Amino acid sequence: MKSARVVAVSLLLAVSVPARVAAAPRTADPLAAFMGRVAAAVQSDDLSAFEPLVTKDFDWGNTSILPLVTNYKCPEVTRWSFTPLERSDVSARVRLELEAVAIRVGRGTPAPLPRFWILDLSAVSGRWSIGAFSRLERDIASRIVRARPEERGAIFAADPDADPHVLIPELADVTVVELPGLIRRRYNGKPPADAELAEVYALRQFARGEARRLDSAADESIDLSLTAAFLRARGLRAEALAGAEEAVELAYRSGAADAMAAALLSRGLGR
Repeated sequence: MKSARVVAVSLLLAVSVPARVAAAPRTADPLAAFMGRVAAAVQSDDLSAFEPLVTKDFDWGNTSILPLVTNYKCPEVTRWSFTPLERSDVSARVRLELEAVAIRVGRGTPAPLPRFWILDLSAVSGRWSIGAFSRLERDIASRIVRARPEERGAIFAADPDADPHVLIPELADVTVVELPGLIRRRYNGKPPADAELAEVYALRQFARGEARRLDSAADESIDLSLTAAFLRARGLRAEALAGAEEAVELAYRSGAADAMAAALLSRGLGR
């Protein structure tokens, strides 16, 4: 019997083909054929192309598909491949690699499409569907939010393909989106009054520490801006505004346009 590594390599070679030549490679493996449809959907530049590929309960509010479709136009996929990370008859976790360029919305210039993506898949009667579709850095951020505090640093640094300057903002966003539900499940729907905020502060401290380790005032600023939105939604307007003011100072220091835009918006909403 072939080892899992040999099977993964064989699949990788089998589907590493230009997307325009064959959206669904000729293969007896339904998973490989399904991933061909996913690659074709990425290139379609249309959210509706993904709709037949996702599960009925797919969470459109917490997926990297929306940023992919809204932030990039006219994608040109020159090559794609995938590697199964986990697989059974009814589920799979897959790493999708894309070699592609697209027009960055708001800038009008070609830019590389994010290269690595993580998909959680489920199969019913042999038909695969997407349960989660995340950029690599967002998937890592989700794992950090769910991890014990002592595990977070190792997870942050574990994947050399992850861009830490993308991972830090993703961590702040995932905290806002996923943490409330995580806390409710952790305490069976009855969390202590301060449990959520305590976790937000711990994750903010972790993200700021990583940003400072990278000597990136821009990353630290973006994290503060996004966290301020969470605090403001919880009624902590004074604390949120203080964080937004600090975010503006850091953004000015960095000179990064994205950080400045996020910080000024956060401060404006907090006043």
